[in-house]
Amino acid sequence: MVARVRRVVCPLLVAMSLLGGTASSQVMNDVERCFKEADPDAALRHCSDAIDSGQLSPPQLATVYVNRGNIHTRKGRYDVAVLDYDEALRLSPTLVLAVHNRGLAYLSQGQYDRAILDFDRVLGLQPLPEAFMNRGIAYARKGELDRAIRDFDQALWLRPTYAEALLNRGNAYVRKGEFDHALKDLDEGIRLNPSYAKAFFDRALVHMRKGAYDRAIQDFDETLRLNPQSAEALAGRGRAHQTKGDQDRALRDYDASIGLRPVYADTFVRRGVIYLARRQYDRAIQDFDEAVRLGPEIPQAYRLRALARLGRREFDRAIPDLDAALRLDPGFADALVTRALAYLNRSELDRGLQDLDAALRLSPSHPEALRMRGLIYLGKREYDRAIQDLDVAIPLLPRSAEAFGARGLAYLRKGDPERALPDLDEAIRLDRRDPVIFHNRAIVYYRKDDYDRALQDLDEAIRLDPRNADAWSLRASTRSRRGEYDLGLRDLDQVVQLNPGGAKGFRDRGWVRFTQGQFAAALPDLTRAVTLAPSQAYGVIWLHLARSRAGQGAHTLRDEARPVDRQKWPWPVIAMYLGEITPEALVRAAAHSDPITQREQECEAHFYIAEQLLIQGRQDDARPELESAVASCPRVFYEYGAAVAHLGALRR
Repeated sequence: MVARVRRVVCPLLVAMSLLGGTASSQVMNDVERCFKEADPDAALRHCSDAIDSGQLSPPQLATVYVNRGNIHTRKGRYDVAVLDYDEALRLSPTLVLAVHNRGLAYLSQGQYDRAILDFDRVLGLQPLPEAFMNRGIAYARKGELDRAIRDFDQALWLRPTYAEALLNRGNAYVRKGEFDHALKDLDEGIRLNPSYAKAFFDRALVHMRKGAYDRAIQDFDETLRLNPQSAEALAGRGRAHQTKGDQDRALRDYDASIGLRPVYADTFVRRGVIYLARRQYDRAIQDFDEAVRLGPEIPQAYRLRALARLGRREFDRAIPDLDAALRLDPGFADALVTRALAYLNRSELDRGLQDLDAALRLSPSHPEALRMRGLIYLGKREYDRAIQDLDVAIPLLPRSAEAFGARGLAYLRKGDPERALPDLDEAIRLDRRDPVIFHNRAIVYYRKDDYDRALQDLDEAIRLDPRNADAWSLRASTRSRRGEYDLGLRDLDQVVQLNPGGAKGFRDRGWVRFTQGQFAAALPDLTRAVTLAPSQAYGVIWLHLARSRAGQGAHTLRDEARPVDRQKWPWPVIAMYLGEITPEALVRAAAHSDPITQREQECEAHFYIAEQLLIQGRQDDARPELESAVASCPRVFYEYGAAVAHLGALRR
């Protein structure tokens, strides 16, 4: 809100009365036109001609200097105006008009202390309400709001119907956060001067601060009725509509505001936010570009442009914008969170984590930072830390399906499907459009042997995203568990069709045939899987098992295992099959510092030991190893399904 100053003007009648009879008619004409000429440049010429005539007395000259100073002030030439006021005061040291209007010139230049000295001097000569009000404006601009209000009070005591003083006092109350006092003054100011558009505009801003958006819109409407060309009122009304969720009306107002005065960075920012929400990233970037050009010091403009670039998956271009925002405001937590998102999309988890840690040091309850850090810990398999962050984030983001879904997945990966299920249920209640959440809940049902519900969720996941190969693959496994092998193989045909260059579909299809005891039939798919992913250890292992169970020997294992990383699990399984370590050594090699990983690796060790025993024809020895695998393996593991199938075959 900009305070409105009141200038004290020298009346023409006073100036003419000072001329007496000594001035020529030409000088009298110059003086009259100095005061009355509408064209400021012409008025200045007449003022200067009168001054240069040499026919004016000191009081007369002082009065004309004041008026010429007023004209310079209206033209924004404050330094020149001050020189004229100085000259007037040299000629007439107690000329109130000169002192007061020089104070206004200083006020307009931001020289508030010099302005206050002049208004003090005026008030020592004459208690003008204008001087109190303008001194109040100077104090307000210095941030001394209580002193400003006292001056506005004094102006109103001298002139109770002084609308400008009421409006300026109202603005001071707004800055103090005393909105009810502000509204009382603005209401009275509008009653006294109902044609003053700025008063309605200021009151609209107060209503915005109080969250009374409908009343704000009414005042913006009235502002525009009185001043249809007010770009500021259009932008303000747009903000009110945007806050109410009426994006279409907001967009129309922003368009009209920018059409009138394309100079406000904030309006471009707010219109860009609408385009960003609509995923119209190109138009959003155009607006944020303009906002950055107009307001290169606005960190939020850079951050929002970065978000639009992230929407276009331009991660490398987003990060420099976020760097710029943080240079402008190192404490900008939202920019740190957004940069973390960019790093996550570039799979730079550690750099993303650094930014989120920094954001949370600045804002310990930042919900998005907590949610995203939880996602990073989830990706790093630090499930307890993920849950800890998400526990804090969820009460702050009670409508975030992603937060509930992430915590549910963390519990799922910890091996706690009972705690995972309520979170996944809530995530689906909040957002039934996310296929990943349906897929994850299907995993819970799958692990609980509730294959009917798992299939229902997988059907929905596939309906929402028919190209989700993982959902097709899990549905194939689910159908296989129900004994529907043909339907499972049909789903795996779809996986292979969706991703013919991926090894997993071929490996899964080979695994289904393997669990059915169709070892030779599994070989083409398992061979193809190894060809597509030669360093993938599990593919090499399953191909070896299928060959061995089909009676085709294992002489190719050493060659096929060459690309496999010998420093990582499950290389010890291959080493056992090559005769390099014993089964007991394999169990020891499964040890790991992470208890979840150790449990998973031990389950695999028992299964693959059982397979070795079955290849050797030692079914009785294989049985306890298979039982251990069934007891310890996650139910989504290949090894679990195959162990169940082999135990069933042994019992038969």
